[in-house]
Amino acid sequence: MVILEMVTGQPAVDYTRKKEDALLVLRIRDLVGNKKKPLEEIADVHLDDEYERGEMARVLRLGLVCTRTDPKLRPSISQVVCTLDGSERFFKEEGGKEGDVSRKQMYDSSMLMVRQMQALGIH
Repeated sequence: MVILEMVTGQPAVDYTRKKEDALLVLRIRDLVGNKKKPLEEIADVHLDDEYERGEMARVLRLGLVCTRTDPKLRPSISQVVCTLDGSERFFKEEGGKEGDVSRKQMYDSSMLMVRQMQALGIH
């Protein structure tokens, strides 16, 4: 989640948005999955387009696979480190699709985690 926040410059949960758009991970999945927005419109505006497009795309993909609903489909810490070092190996070997998980299932799963974090005082 932190990776997606860094790439976009947006908070993980934005309560000023409509309920269905409050979660950053779902907004990004929609934008990337439907190819609605070019990378420049997803990236943090404070970066002033001063980034390597290939690296930004790789980090964005990494953020998305790290937030998959099924933990078994997420990369290990060593795979994350290798990807951050420039490797595409995870995406080529194991990085397949998440499968048939509905937006509602992703939303419910994400909101459960948000509520648990709030209960612990983590904001």
